[in-house]
Amino acid sequence: MASLQRRVPRTLRWRCALIVGLALAAPTGLRAEESEPALRPGFFVNAEQSGAWTGLGIDPTWTTPRLGYRQPGDTLDWSVQLGPRFVGAERTDWTAKLEMAWRPAGALELYGEWEPAISTARGDSGLYQEAKAGVVINLGSGPVNFDDVQDFASVARGLYLKVEQQGAWGVGGRQELVSASPRLGWAFEKAPVSLAVEAGPGFLFSGSGDQRTDLLGKVDLGISLSDRWELYLEYEPSVGFVAEERGWVHRLKGGVVFAF
Repeated sequence: MASLQRRVPRTLRWRCALIVGLALAAPTGLRAEESEPALRPGFFVNAEQSGAWTGLGIDPTWTTPRLGYRQPGDTLDWSVQLGPRFVGAERTDWTAKLEMAWRPAGALELYGEWEPAISTARGDSGLYQEAKAGVVINLGSGPVNFDDVQDFASVARGLYLKVEQQGAWGVGGRQELVSASPRLGWAFEKAPVSLAVEAGPGFLFSGSGDQRTDLLGKVDLGISLSDRWELYLEYEPSVGFVAEERGWVHRLKGGVVFAF
């Protein structure tokens, strides 16, 4: 246990403890309905912890408390979030996040996400951006369901196909990464738990012009305690096959949402 504590940064331990504490403070009375209770529209607070690690070690962790507003609809959902992002123990960014999803049909969804941030890193301060867009096609029996707070699109039940495009731009607008990923997924929902699992190739293009193909996976777990509280966990493993990028990369993100 002592060796594990030495490997995990102290800031990561206390941030995880904060999120777990918020989760334990949530109401424990769960609904018995077959469908998962939907988070109420309007204002919410989202406390999120994320990190990544490879065979070389653990990357700096991100802690992001945000104030948000969400408005779901019959065919269009949107949300906006604002707040700081603490990167490691030495850097604080100021971030925003805008998400939208449009369902023109019950088995089809188009979604997009834009996340600008003002970096305070010494020698590299300024605006950088990330963007994501995709389409979800339901191959099963359930309707398409988009959770704008948890940052994933899924299908309530059964098989689905997702095609997603991502991009990242550094300070000054320099392109750092563009990727495209078709994935086959399966989702399950039984109140209060929802689970989605995806896998597929990822075609990555770096700003230097290099390209490679990785194998990507994704596991999303959500627990809706009521229409006010929601817990989520997202795990994204990937494995590269190019010699200089060979090996596994693991990304983990979790948080708690309180709507008010």
